[in-house]
Amino acid sequence: MSIEDRVINLEQAFLALNTLAKRADERHDSVSESIKLLTQMIQHHDERFDRSEAEQSNADARIAALADAQIRTEDALKELSATQSNADTRIAALADAQIKTEEALAKLTEKLDSLADTVERHIKESH
Repeated sequence: MSIEDRVINLEQAFLALNTLAKRADERHDSVSESIKLLTQMIQHHDERFDRSEAEQSNADARIAALADAQIRTEDALKELSATQSNADTRIAALADAQIKTEEALAKLTEKLDSLADTVERHIKESH
């Protein structure tokens, strides 16, 4: 093999190496962009997760408040039953109280349904 052949081979090898280096640079850039995109996706996920946790905590507090209100309502009904007499006026008063309790329970149910809808909407919006 002559020197010219060797020089030509070296030039071809250099061109091939140069092409390989360009491809490696392109792949490196592509991997860097992918890492950047993944990092952004993770950050967005963390933000949504933090919002979900806050919303869940808020919902838990509201549910606990509703449970406390329900317990107080149940306690009030027990006290009312304990003090009830057989008199017609007391029965009428109890019937009136029962109607009010049912109305309050209906309103509470509406509010709970509304809360559930709001929580579901927030969860859907955060996804």
